[in-house]
Amino acid sequence: MYTHWKRFTLILLSVLLLLTSCSTAAPADAEVPAEVGESAEQQEMQIGIMTMGLVQPYFVELSRGYKDMAAEYPGVNVQVLEVDPKEDVTAQVAAIENWTQMGIDAFIITAIDPPTLDEVILAARREGIKVIAHYNLLNSQDLHSGISTYGMGFTAGEMAAEWINNELGGSADVALLIWDKTEFDIDRTEGMRDALSTFSPGAEIVAEAAADTAELGLNAAETILQANPDVKVFVCYNDEGCLGALAAVESAGLASDDFGIFGVNASQEALSKIAEGTVYRGTASIDPYNHGRLEMEMAIRMVMNEFVPSSMEIVPVAVTEMNLDQFYTEE
Repeated sequence: MYTHWKRFTLILLSVLLLLTSCSTAAPADAEVPAEVGESAEQQEMQIGIMTMGLVQPYFVELSRGYKDMAAEYPGVNVQVLEVDPKEDVTAQVAAIENWTQMGIDAFIITAIDPPTLDEVILAARREGIKVIAHYNLLNSQDLHSGISTYGMGFTAGEMAAEWINNELGGSADVALLIWDKTEFDIDRTEGMRDALSTFSPGAEIVAEAAADTAELGLNAAETILQANPDVKVFVCYNDEGCLGALAAVESAGLASDDFGIFGVNASQEALSKIAEGTVYRGTASIDPYNHGRLEMEMAIRMVMNEFVPSSMEIVPVAVTEMNLDQFYTEE
């Protein structure tokens, strides 16, 4: 059932391997440069990084990927300038204005509210600063590095549908923990709904509530379970909401073989809950660490005037107990 997502993932990996080979392979008649660290002079550059906020584990991993690639990329000395806007778009505006005045070489940003950033982004690009937009599409950027947000929801919904068919005979009351602040958030919810209706038409969505943190997930799930005691499945916008739902289910004594929770992001805490055999059954991986590494590589190559695509997309992969060992190593 996950075949089509895996196929797209393999296509993406092939493209990334091609890009990597293009950046490292030299023509047979090319002059071989001196070894980095011996006599070759490293190119200096400044690259800014800014997520929506470093509270979410997803963005922490994304940031870690940025920094690790910057430190490891051969032949360059990258000064990484990180700003944590703490989910405040005015802080993002101020950071971009500051970077523009400094004359940095490039920055990677996850825009909180893209239209609010239009003017400062354009001003930065006029100064020759390269801009990579992570996730949310901007009005102007050099590279849009996207995630199939519909696919994220679809993958979570598809896992839930398969589990409902296999474990509950194809029929179940389902609750969705959603987030609806942007078009991308809404797309993710549509992906959940479409997968459930397509692959498990006997499943019925009986409740929805907004939750993108463990606290909100806990409160929302408690309310839903009180009003809908027959709910057996939660499908969530992200792992944080799901972890809250898991706490509510366990607290209510409802954790059993016929209960399932499915999320998005494949955070280490979510993966640990799957590994422990809880009712957290699956999550959609979008591998923020390696996504961050790839985006930093693209930023460095842009500054070095090497070819990069104008857009790329990371496709989510379903993670369950069946393939957990590929994504999680117990410490």
